[in-house]
Amino acid sequence: MQHSTRYVVIDKYCEITGDTPQAVWSRIKNGYWLKGREVLTLSGMKTLIDLEEYERWVESKRSALPPSQLL
Repeated sequence: MQHSTRYVVIDKYCEITGDTPQAVWSRIKNGYWLKGREVLTLSGMKTLIDLEEYERWVESKRSALPPSQLL
């Protein structure tokens, strides 16, 4: 997936992926996504999602699945 920008706010990330803000915050809270890796929070700014790291995270999950579970 090619992106014109690497970092996006959560609402834009959800628009791109079809994910929900609740799922994003759950992954952050439960430690699946880490601040400084998939998530970037700068002082005075909204929380940002790193789309390149998101794609790496997806690929790592995909490679862990047995072939029968891949679409």
